[in-house]
Amino acid sequence: ISEISTPITVRKASSIRNEPARYMSWLCRAEISNGPVVCSDRTMATISAAMVKELRESTGAGMMDCKAALTETSGDMTAAQDWLRKKGLSKAAKKAGRVAAEGLIGAVTSGNKGVVVEVNSETDFVARNEQFQGLVKMIAQVALRNGADVEKIKAAKVGDVTVETAISDAIATIGENMSLRRAASLEVG
Repeated sequence: ISEISTPITVRKASSIRNEPARYMSWLCRAEISNGPVVCSDRTMATISAAMVKELRESTGAGMMDCKAALTETSGDMTAAQDWLRKKGLSKAAKKAGRVAAEGLIGAVTSGNKGVVVEVNSETDFVARNEQFQGLVKMIAQVALRNGADVEKIKAAKVGDVTVETAISDAIATIGENMSLRRAASLEVG
């Protein structure tokens, strides 16, 4: 950390646009006190298109969200994934109030037992989405193992996450509200 002894002047945004390297090469953090302004000589991480592409492929998030996450986390890929997950959860919470009346029915059978689940989305276009279809299949398979109680299905683990978390992640990625509405099972014999 170095100390600046010269006075700081406020510049127009146009001069910053004309000389971006000068203003982006170091970050300045002003502390309001009786002392001088303190600036750190830390450089900003260079975010490449390949990094954005890699994060986008691993998370399914939008390009600008990936770039913002990498910028916010100084290029750290795992921290950027966590940042996107947290942002996705807040997006899912915002969309929770929307009506989800379209969707898919998933049916799975095994031996003499069968399960049907209804997963709803806001529009029928999402029902054509491969990711949504995969989510419905996964939920139906979980229901076959755990029974037709919706709360038990939501609490069941799939890998290292719960079904409810998988639904929230899908909401953040696809951008529409989704819900597991109901499930029913039938056993013969």
